[in-house]
Amino acid sequence: MKPFDPRLLRHARAVRGYMVAAVVLGVVVTGMVVAQAELLARLLASAARGTGPAVLSSALIALLAVVAVRAAAAYGGEGAALRAAAAGKSQLRTTLAASPADWMAWTRISPGTCRNWCLPAWYRRRCWRRWRPPTGFPP
Repeated sequence: MKPFDPRLLRHARAVRGYMVAAVVLGVVVTGMVVAQAELLARLLASAARGTGPAVLSSALIALLAVVAVRAAAAYGGEGAALRAAAAGKSQLRTTLAASPADWMAWTRISPGTCRNWCLPAWYRRRCWRRWRPPTGFPP
């Protein structure tokens, strides 16, 4: 079994834009985590040295801005990931509705075991081997 199924590339067209957005926003979140850690370390070091609130206010405002950007990027990344999943499922369902016979051949599900799609792969393979087409199949 391969870790990546090349047949899914046909169905990935609707997902590409959302996945790029999710990856870019994930990188932004990573950068904001690093910036937040650095600002927090500077803020705590300055406070430990006994600097006044006037000096700490600029670092605190910067820290709050970084936290806000991080939250917005995380929210956008989650939204993009959800839309990617919905777009991928929609495209797969459209393909299934267009030609169920092709889909059954693609997934190697026989007409006798269509209800077994939620079972483990080893059991589905076992059912596929045991299934024999009836006499005169296909019509």
